[in-house]
Amino acid sequence: MSQVWNKKLVEVYVDMTKDYQGPLLIDWMLDHVEPGSSVLELGIGPGTDLEKLQEFYRATGSDFSPNFLHRFRAFHPKAELLYLDAVTVETKVKFDCICSNKVLVHLSKAELKQSLEAQDQALLPNGTVLHTFWEGQGEENAEGILFASYSENELKEIFEEQFDLVRLERYQEELEGDSILVVAKKRG
Repeated sequence: MSQVWNKKLVEVYVDMTKDYQGPLLIDWMLDHVEPGSSVLELGIGPGTDLEKLQEFYRATGSDFSPNFLHRFRAFHPKAELLYLDAVTVETKVKFDCICSNKVLVHLSKAELKQSLEAQDQALLPNGTVLHTFWEGQGEENAEGILFASYSENELKEIFEEQFDLVRLERYQEELEGDSILVVAKKRG
């Protein structure tokens, strides 16, 4: 993963996302993944979603930044956490679901494809992936952080290379239709 999340960048990101609540993630998860299932969250960042996921699932958090992991562990000493690159997803543990909330937008488009291949390997049979993205085109760099945006058609093509698409829809996070939810199942 090309992004280096040093302490300064972690604090910038925490400040950028301080008002984020993420309530939709749990609703979508409950629509597609049985409570009690094993779930890996890629890129916990400040940990807002992981706290909610742990209420319903055997949730393991991961991040490629030791700074995010140490920050979360300070408040949740018993949390299951993995130091994990979202591109390579190198883990021997298999999961029922792998999810992320606007985390894969920090990967280049080539890295996203590599990540999906690696996620397929980290899923149990009949496993599910659930990810959210910014709708749009291209990539931009904001305060040293990469943000890639996608169209629905682009995400459909990328995900269908590896998975069976279950749900793909736009939703509003900040502005109407500014975000895309993708839910897909492991093949075969």
